[in-house]
Amino acid sequence: MKVAIAVDGSRSSFEAMKLLSRLPFSFEEVHVLSVASIVEVNSPYSLTAKEIAFNAQVTRAANTLLLELKDHWDLCGREVAKTHLIAGNPAEKILNFLASESIDLLALGARGTNESGLFNLGAIASAVANHSFCSILLHRGQSDTSWSPTKPLDLLLPFDISDATKYVVDVLAACDKEKIVSADFVHYILHKLCYGIDCSDSTKEDWPDKKKAIEKAAVAAQKLLSGPNLATRFHMTLGVEDIASAISRDAVTRAKDIIVMGTNNRSWYHRLALGSVSSRLMHHSERPILVLKNSKHAKPS
Repeated sequence: MKVAIAVDGSRSSFEAMKLLSRLPFSFEEVHVLSVASIVEVNSPYSLTAKEIAFNAQVTRAANTLLLELKDHWDLCGREVAKTHLIAGNPAEKILNFLASESIDLLALGARGTNESGLFNLGAIASAVANHSFCSILLHRGQSDTSWSPTKPLDLLLPFDISDATKYVVDVLAACDKEKIVSADFVHYILHKLCYGIDCSDSTKEDWPDKKKAIEKAAVAAQKLLSGPNLATRFHMTLGVEDIASAISRDAVTRAKDIIVMGTNNRSWYHRLALGSVSSRLMHHSERPILVLKNSKHAKPS
């Protein structure tokens, strides 16, 4: 698996790096990326002396952050990282880098800074997440005071019988299970009202068959993730009015380290529309989220 870390100097980007070091995957390559949002030349005009000085200041600051994060990463004892200092439009440059290097997983912070002209990662995270074909690890900057690169993870896995969820299970089944202490599989059932009538899945005639199919799939998933030190649990949550909000709330109340879920890479239009559960979680979840995208650039290592 080839991974990249986008750094902007914010706490969230450093916390994303720390969480990445705990993921149960083996990394073929690690790239640390910093983008300096400089003033670019608009022909036929040339840059002023003030703009040239500003660009130099921004580039130095971006390079300092790049080297600082690489030093932090090296202390994690993981694979050696390569550094990349890029100048230009942040979202465009990150997306181009992901494509050119065939990156499988990008770690970034959801809340960036805009000090010294450095790019505001919070403002562009949604653009990168929705237009890239690689998997995304998103962190909002909550400090992990008990962090250790060897500390096993406690996962929340929203569960259904879709191809996207099956892909998540397959990826986790192939990883280092010693780095996971527990995994909660939760199936959420919407509470839907149509003209005052309860039209939730649990009220439909075919619900008993659907429930059996979900429970059977959950048992199979738990077997795939089973390990000597890994506890797995499955349960259903009924009467949910909003699945994304329920997942986010569960992750907080259960003190989960990270939410892990899948999504199928679709057309540009579908990825731009932020109506999916995974997209809403990336925008609003208080806990870190790992979205594994099922595409040719998001395969299990």
